[in-house]
Amino acid sequence: CSSDLRKMSRTDSPMEQDATLVEPFTREDVMKRTVPWRNYADAGLISAKDLELITNFDKKEPDVQQDMIADERKGKKYVALLFTVLGKINTVEPLQYVVALLNELVDGSTDRVLALYTEVSKTMDIYTPLFSAIRRVDSDWFLNKEASTLLRLLLCHPDTTASEEVGNAFVEWLKTQLQSKELLNVMIAVGVLRKLLLVVKYRDSFGPAGLPLLQAVASQNIAPLKFQLLYEVCMCIWLCLYNKELAATPAVALVATLASITRQITKEKVRRMSVASLRSLTACRENRHAMIACHVEKLAASLLSQKLTDQEYADDLQALATALMTEVTEMSSWDMYRTEVLSGQL
Repeated sequence: CSSDLRKMSRTDSPMEQDATLVEPFTREDVMKRTVPWRNYADAGLISAKDLELITNFDKKEPDVQQDMIADERKGKKYVALLFTVLGKINTVEPLQYVVALLNELVDGSTDRVLALYTEVSKTMDIYTPLFSAIRRVDSDWFLNKEASTLLRLLLCHPDTTASEEVGNAFVEWLKTQLQSKELLNVMIAVGVLRKLLLVVKYRDSFGPAGLPLLQAVASQNIAPLKFQLLYEVCMCIWLCLYNKELAATPAVALVATLASITRQITKEKVRRMSVASLRSLTACRENRHAMIACHVEKLAASLLSQKLTDQEYADDLQALATALMTEVTEMSSWDMYRTEVLSGQL
């Protein structure tokens, strides 16, 4: 799969943002807050010993905090305390702060800190506090983003202690987020999925029910200003289609959506992923007929005539065009007419 990962790294641009999907505030903004830890101690939510530990750790410089948790014995204490606090407090802003701090520690030394979190998870449940953060009645986009990002990292860690039940619950939550009326929550779920779906077991559990949800998100957001969301959705679709059974299943609506994206969105990285997804779908004859009804063979030929700098993108276009032109030569006029009628692309 190294070639596939190269394709992702070439097209992945995490610094780009859709103009219509700017987040209201950043993690940096949250980390500037001051949490009244003593109030929580006075309320009996944390002990006096916990208060001493957390005030000793909080607001230190990032490199100092990294040194503090590098000590094996003390590091586990600090991490366990942060997850304990996450499970005890219920006010949104302090919750945002604690989850942001847990992610900041990961960013400071990803492999070492994730290994520490995984080690702590052997003696305490660190998953329930994170799930509680994303399952709040008063759903908060920042908690959703930070907690789901950390959950994904923990679930994908090679030494994860997460049960199959935890993984399945997370996949189901992501499906519900794809159906959210808040586009920001949809964007967060898609961003997590494009990393989670690199793991085969999550790809296979998400794909059958999740692929139609991704198609719906894509079809509702075909607009030049939403190119980053479309890129990430197409990447998720492409990853799902690594399941050969799923790729060989008729998906006429998905074909029509991908054809529209390829035709309307000129951003090359978006086209790379939509074309790669269309190529995967040619495994099914009904899908090939749907592509012909949408004139994808003509679109592929047109794109091939342009100056292309990416060889894998050109290969995908050529394979797509060849598969469809072969199908066209084998179709009768009745087949062509029937395909147009059934697809609604007269």
